[in-house]
Amino acid sequence: MDNVFDLIEAFYEHDPGWNEILSQRDAEGYLRARTWEGAEDEELLDIWDNINCFCLYVGHTEAYIGDLNGEDIVDCIAWCARNISGFKADYNRITTFIYDLSGFYQYMAKKKKVSNVGAPLDALDLLMDTEDDSITVIDADGNFLPGFEAYDEVSAQDLPEKVYFNIGNLVDKTINSVCNYFIKEAKYKKDIARARYMFGDYMSIAEFDDEEQKAEFEKSFWEYFILDYHMLDVYKTPLQVYYELAVAGKVKIEDSSLIDMLRELLKAELVLFSIEEPIEQGIVCCRNFLTGEDYAILMDLESIDEYKGMLFLGHLFYNKSITLSVVRGHYTKPSSKKVLYDILERAKSWVAVRYENDLSWNEFVVDFPIFMRHAITIYSRYVRMDRFDYKTKVNSYKSQPILDDKVSNKLKKAMLSYSFSSLDVRLVQTLWSDYKHLTGEKATLPEVWTAAALYTFTELNCVYTYDIGKISEICEFVPIDAIKRASQSMKEVLAIETHDPRYVNEEGLLLMALQ
Repeated sequence: MDNVFDLIEAFYEHDPGWNEILSQRDAEGYLRARTWEGAEDEELLDIWDNINCFCLYVGHTEAYIGDLNGEDIVDCIAWCARNISGFKADYNRITTFIYDLSGFYQYMAKKKKVSNVGAPLDALDLLMDTEDDSITVIDADGNFLPGFEAYDEVSAQDLPEKVYFNIGNLVDKTINSVCNYFIKEAKYKKDIARARYMFGDYMSIAEFDDEEQKAEFEKSFWEYFILDYHMLDVYKTPLQVYYELAVAGKVKIEDSSLIDMLRELLKAELVLFSIEEPIEQGIVCCRNFLTGEDYAILMDLESIDEYKGMLFLGHLFYNKSITLSVVRGHYTKPSSKKVLYDILERAKSWVAVRYENDLSWNEFVVDFPIFMRHAITIYSRYVRMDRFDYKTKVNSYKSQPILDDKVSNKLKKAMLSYSFSSLDVRLVQTLWSDYKHLTGEKATLPEVWTAAALYTFTELNCVYTYDIGKISEICEFVPIDAIKRASQSMKEVLAIETHDPRYVNEEGLLLMALQ
């Protein structure tokens, strides 16, 4: 761990403008004074953390440290609790913050830079009930309690995003927490195995040249699994599942900053982008390859020249200003970029049929992340020259609502038992609903229609090894001839195509690109 003076040096080196709020000399001077008084390293770090929070508030409000009164510092504490991750306005944090700030004010008063040296302790009197030491003005999240609405009228405006100290470490800690949960829970073994296969388990880790490459591959996989992969039982990412469990108290998380980071990572987007030009030290302009949108992203690059012509795939979060740790770069010729864009656009148009031809790039990436990953690898360097040259006769389509009938219920039960995904279940149920809508089929033999719908689905996607005999077994040993007849009726009525855009899943779409 860096000592407190290394952190202060880095703080001011990154943005010298903080000197206008609190000079580096004064910050270091106060911490050295506390060192001479006997403060240990851990205490010094906590003091600097509180001063840092205080400076963020002062900078945001464009106030002057020396002019604040007790009510201002009450607002500062409330604002910090609302806007700084990990800052809980409970008894311990409030008293520690105020006593640290009081010591700092006494130091600054000696330098004649503070006019109201008693402001921090005045704030304590305003916040605390002297009889039982309870907090009477704000709750732990920084919201003003009933009876103190007047503070809301003058309270500093909240930031658009919460502030995180040591955000890189917090991200790693959060992702590790999610990973460990899914690894330890035996019920998720099938999901992890399926995700590995889809991600590229055919690329054996043993094939990598060194340990660093192996570690990067593993890290990349887990980011995919947590942020992009959709679970078998429910169409949610593992991150969404973990967050819901945490909020419900079914997963114990003691550090509130982890909850904040989970919320932040839920907004992360998988983006294919290029690096265009520097904006300022440590910040570069990057452009979304698919949408043309520009982002100002934190990247400490000595020179961007070596990255010209590259496409990067990674997750952006924190208002699309920061990348997660694994960002894969692909050197791509201009001609290859044209082919790649054409492939992705054609694939999006193919599946857009079931979205009533209204599918954004962001929606496509969310629903087909593994297609994105593999398509970039396959086409970025002309590994394949052929195009995604498929034609469909489906011009317009509006899916029917999924039915709550015996066939739909049997489909769900049978498919989830054999590790079909929740998305697969939904697609097959939709196929059945569409067919019944057009034919008015009474489904007096639900087992037959269950097997027929499932067989039709596996046939059109071409990614399953289940033959008709296995489908019969899955569906209570329905006679094979009956399955064939019912399936043929479905294919004719719905005009089913190979990889039909109405019912193709992510694996099926990927196979189209690979064929």
